[in-house]
Amino acid sequence: MADIIRNAVPGRLIEATVTAYAPVIKQLSDQRSKLLPQDAKAQTEAFSDRLVLEGAPKNIASDIVRLAQLDGAIGLAALTNTKKLPVAELTMAFTTLGDALGIGWAQGTAMQMDPKDPWERLLVAGLARDFQAMRLDFLRGRKAKNPLDDVKSWLLENSDRAQSFKGMIDRARASTLPSAAMLAQIAGQARTLLGS
Repeated sequence: MADIIRNAVPGRLIEATVTAYAPVIKQLSDQRSKLLPQDAKAQTEAFSDRLVLEGAPKNIASDIVRLAQLDGAIGLAALTNTKKLPVAELTMAFTTLGDALGIGWAQGTAMQMDPKDPWERLLVAGLARDFQAMRLDFLRGRKAKNPLDDVKSWLLENSDRAQSFKGMIDRARASTLPSAAMLAQIAGQARTLLGS
């Protein structure tokens, strides 16, 4: 629901939104094994294993994982409709940017955290949305007709800064227990990097 609200078109009824986004989301769902980066696959499979280990039936765990794998689909559908570009191309650009910088890992980590403090839970949920939104905003702001080539060019042009940022992500990944504070720092640095 938060994704639908965040990507709402002023004056558009929910019915029209569903009609506009449903075919794109179905396409993403059907192609998710091909479009999902390896890192995200590993994270969601580990999440599924954890759910089953904690007693969830396999079919329910599978449905939850499918929803996690489609996280961002509403934003990608909205971007597809706005940019009039194929969703597979936009998705590849989105995931390539996330993989190259490590933002995909940060988003997946935030989504799987389960803090007990309600304020920290809100922070972590907000960070997961933020890691997604900053990539969508980056792509939305670009004028290229081929978003994947554009992302690759941007990464080359900004290779020093991108490598420095990725180094920070790699240090965070090596940490035995990522924290909300760590992810908040990463989000701030990512905003600066992608906003320039």
